[in-house]
Amino acid sequence: MGIFIASIFIWLISSMLSEGFDVSRKPIAEYNNLFTEEVQTKLQNPYTFKSKIRQPESNYIIDSNYHLTVYKLILANDKPLKQIIDFNKTRPDRSSDIVSDYADDKLLKMTKASMKAGKISSVGFRFSGKLDTVSVTDSYMLYHLKFKAFSISYDNNEHNDIWAEAQTSDNAIVSLAFIKKQKALYIMLLFRPEKENIDFAPDFLYKMIKR
Repeated sequence: MGIFIASIFIWLISSMLSEGFDVSRKPIAEYNNLFTEEVQTKLQNPYTFKSKIRQPESNYIIDSNYHLTVYKLILANDKPLKQIIDFNKTRPDRSSDIVSDYADDKLLKMTKASMKAGKISSVGFRFSGKLDTVSVTDSYMLYHLKFKAFSISYDNNEHNDIWAEAQTSDNAIVSLAFIKKQKALYIMLLFRPEKENIDFAPDFLYKMIKR
């Protein structure tokens, strides 16, 4: 956990220098309201990163075992969610953007790009591994992924916003949610710092979300 927290601060400092980031420990009500009332009591004192060039991102530690990231994208149109997310089962290349280590330990390396995120029309999700569908509706899509690598990018751009790779021969594990509310798309990533190869219930994130 200490390595993970250190990585967060390294990412924060580099981002502050390049993008005018600010950090707050105050929860964002808009993000918290995506979760059940019981879960909201656990979402205290997040590290919330604010920037002039993208929507805020909140990072929570839950029960000392799980890391949860929530961030928001503004949609350029009101297309159905299933038409926004583009799944591609191919191992993603790591793009050469200016990036910072977002999570880095013996089991998982994840980077976050330092780039502007304006209004977007599509999200490209590329992965190498086993993707299990947890629940899909018109307003949300939840998945549990055992992966060798995955990336998230926007509008068919070759540059990755998020890129992750397992550091061992075992798969790393993450649960993902894409939630659409009008012209806002919320993306969630749930994983276990330093324990990514220890699986957890595929519906753990699903049960946290208000429906």
